[in-house]
Amino acid sequence: MQPNLPATFSLRCEITTTCRCSSNIPARMAALAYLLLPVTGMIAYFTSGSPRVRWHGLQAVLIGILWPIAIYGLSALSPGAGLVAWAGGGALWLGLMISAAAGFDLSIPVVGRYLRRAAEQGPGGDSGPV
Repeated sequence: MQPNLPATFSLRCEITTTCRCSSNIPARMAALAYLLLPVTGMIAYFTSGSPRVRWHGLQAVLIGILWPIAIYGLSALSPGAGLVAWAGGGALWLGLMISAAAGFDLSIPVVGRYLRRAAEQGPGGDSGPV
């Protein structure tokens, strides 16, 4: 007799390998976008000609803004919650940086696709630096 199993849920994670270049420079630039949040993300977004690097730059800016807000907001509720936000954000930050350096594009759920569209258009709505 089969036991009644609880309903399961799935988490969709988009992983693509889009770095098909002869050098590893775009992968390094994408990883460096996460180095000093959100400053290096803005630098990557505004100076890169690669939509992939610009996309990682936008994700870095978003994390650089939302992570401290989450830490301070949850710390107001309880010190333990602030610590969880700090550790969770740190794990996300390191994971995104390492995956970008390896050539994988991990997307932040929900907003990742909107950031990708913005990165493809580039700053000012164009397709990037000429």
